[in-house]
Amino acid sequence: CGLRTDPEPLLRRFPGLGQPASVRWMSGTTGTSGIGPSTYWIDAVVELTPDAIATLKPLATGDRALPSGLVDGIATAVPAGRTLGSDALDARLVQGAAQAGWGVKAVLIEGTSTLVLAGLGE
Repeated sequence: CGLRTDPEPLLRRFPGLGQPASVRWMSGTTGTSGIGPSTYWIDAVVELTPDAIATLKPLATGDRALPSGLVDGIATAVPAGRTLGSDALDARLVQGAAQAGWGVKAVLIEGTSTLVLAGLGE
């Protein structure tokens, strides 16, 4: 899938994002098609609003590497900086998701309003 900027599909899967200022994301499937069920991936760079930063930043309690394997179209959009995250941050992003079965690894880029996430689900 090409680069997308519509937030609604992300918000269904990751409601803890709040209402983002902007999103850039790409998605696709893993494995071989035709052998179901498919596992979908989503990589995203999200610009958060001040309210979302205030909610999520306290959860990003330690150093964490960027999610591994970000697709090139997203990896090149990640600003430089220290990356912070935690399991609690990940859990908050999917809390209350309308679609169960999604997992996420996320980091906040210190000193910015940027959150980077990599999600997997069915």
